[in-house]
Amino acid sequence: MAKAKKPGGTAGKGGVNPAPTADNQTVRIAAEQLTMVPIGDLVPYANNAKKHSPRQISQIRASLREFGFVTPVLIDFDNNIIAGHGRVEAARAEGMREVPCVLVTNLTEAQRKAYILADNRLSETAAWDPELLQIELEGLDKLDFDTSVIGFDAETLADLGVNTSAPDTGHAEAYEDNFDEDLPEETSIHEGDIFRLGRHRLAVGSTADEAAMTRLMNGALANMVFTDPPYGVAVGSKNQMLDDVAGGKADAAPRTSTETP
Repeated sequence: MAKAKKPGGTAGKGGVNPAPTADNQTVRIAAEQLTMVPIGDLVPYANNAKKHSPRQISQIRASLREFGFVTPVLIDFDNNIIAGHGRVEAARAEGMREVPCVLVTNLTEAQRKAYILADNRLSETAAWDPELLQIELEGLDKLDFDTSVIGFDAETLADLGVNTSAPDTGHAEAYEDNFDEDLPEETSIHEGDIFRLGRHRLAVGSTADEAAMTRLMNGALANMVFTDPPYGVAVGSKNQMLDDVAGGKADAAPRTSTETP
């Protein structure tokens, strides 16, 4: 009697595991009661006609970090991917080793091939209501939610007929607040403080302090890091102000600015 296959692959291919959440996992598994399958065991469909650009993979990665892995990957008994190629590629780029999967068992070979096309095509035939879309986006904006995470940049919104002009606040986008009060003799800001600036976080501390950076990032990954190498260069000979700040020391601590998603 032949040995029955387990969902997610044969026993010799790594099998399947329950859906744990590792302490160091940056993308949480938002859906529950799913089978976790190692990414290395999944087999992409060689004739997948839908190609994902690097830009789209970046968008999917941002979505995974924000929402977690909500939509599982669809696979057959042999771990062939039926739907979710982009999510798997983005998860791999995020450093994930396993992804949540759902086993699909009741499709014929013809149906499986057709579904791969339908899954990518049918969503494209839907139309957006520009007015309702604008209402939803404005609501998210009032909640300080970064709508670029869900794939709506200015160009896309313009193509959909959504008004992207900023509301009239009575001020230019940037304006002088005429703040002229005397600075306090003692500051209330201390090392270790973290401030929320819209969707950004600003920390008072050193980028060389691993614990401080961990608190700042709060489990998120930076989209970009700005730094000023080379280090160990005296600045006093070039700028008196920098000399006053750094004390003219060649071993002044590096200055790094990090932007979180």
